Amino acid sequence: MGGDRLQTPELWRQYSHNKQTVRELAGQYSTSESTVKRRLRTVRENFECVDFPSCGTVLMDATCFGRDWGVTVPKDFLTGKILCRKYIKHKRPADYRECTDLILSKGYQISGIVCDGFKGIFRQYSAYSVQICRYHFVNLIGRYPTRNPKPEAGSELWILVKNITKLTGNEFIKLFQEWEDNIK
Repeated sequence: MGGDRLQTPELWRQYSHNKQTVRELAGQYSTSESTVKRRLRTVRENFECVDFPSCGTVLMDATCFGRDWGVTVPKDFLTGKILCRKYIKHKRPADYRECTDLILSKGYQISGIVCDGFKGIFRQYSAYSVQICRYHFVNLIGRYPTRNPKPEAGSELWILVKNITKLTGNEFIKLFQEWEDNIK
């Protein structure tokens, strides 16, 4: 299936709803990653969410496809409905703010935000309950100290963090406090 049979709406659906990466889509359609990116870039910016939810927690992240373009697609946590879409040149807190301003202007009441922990986001959304998503949390801890720590305390922390998706919030807090008490 060559690039000429590549239908942009289907490509966008697979990318945004099936969570396919540009590389996976390029392989699936036997075309280059740059062709997939170019097609994704042509998706209309006038995006309207059908059956817009009235309130909830917003999941926010931005995906950059290269040095000069990307997309921010906030969605409702419970329904999975995309609340808006904003094309961006670079990842900036102002882009996140424009999305939330648009969401609020449509009558959506934000009860909380789960995001990637991008610099400045927590300060920008201090009026809301904000938390970093598990994926970005694990990556953050994997960078500091490392994914292969030498000290025993670092190894124990990394094991705890790797298992975060299997734990409830209270279980994680209890285990983290135990870890913290052990290193004192």
